[in-house]
Amino acid sequence: MRRITFMICLVMLTISCRQKEAAGQSKPDIKDHPFSAPAICSNNLMPIDNSKLVGDLLTRWNTSYREHCCEPYLSTPETEMRGKSYFNLDYLSNNDVRAAWIRDFKEVIWYEESKYYVENQHRIKSANLLEAINGVPETSYKSCSLNDIKGKVPTYATDRYDNYVTFNTATGVAVPTRSASYSRPAYSIQNIKAIVAIQQLGPNPKFDFAEVIINNTPRPFFRVQNEKGYLYYDFSDNPTKK
Repeated sequence: MRRITFMICLVMLTISCRQKEAAGQSKPDIKDHPFSAPAICSNNLMPIDNSKLVGDLLTRWNTSYREHCCEPYLSTPETEMRGKSYFNLDYLSNNDVRAAWIRDFKEVIWYEESKYYVENQHRIKSANLLEAINGVPETSYKSCSLNDIKGKVPTYATDRYDNYVTFNTATGVAVPTRSASYSRPAYSIQNIKAIVAIQQLGPNPKFDFAEVIINNTPRPFFRVQNEKGYLYYDFSDNPTKK
């Protein structure tokens, strides 16, 4: 009887120690595994065509990037199509790193669906910023048509992150570029194509460019008009800059 009682006490003591040990263990710091949880995913996603990941690109993807994909947050005509991943661009630490990543992976981007994410990411939604923009005089805007842009970029129809334009704020003239700076913001052709497609702007819409003063600093933006009114967009940091 004493032996049975001793064994029961020993089992209970072992269970109690294990419970205390488990309670004392701290949960992994989320910073050790960035973007591994859906709650940390951003809206800055890039759809990837998994079938085009081959060779060295596939190896790099599996080693460094696959774990930083998220669930899609937009419902698009392409959402239900299989064979895609949604890479979280905000996992990459800065614009230069994003630039290198887009240059390397531009052949595997799912461009048709990426339009929805690009348009959504660049559309200005901040109430404070929109309020400031509403104070910009109409005379400050300079316009450029889509045909003007196409005339400057012969490869406009090609879906690639190789084409960018800047705009002369005095004349509205589009100037092709492969380099960018914060003083002369570059506008991605993919961004412009996305806006035209998603907002159904027609064959030759007008783009109005201006600057708004935020914290004593000029901030460039542009607007387009659809059937409901004006929509406002910020510029792209050029992922192709060398």
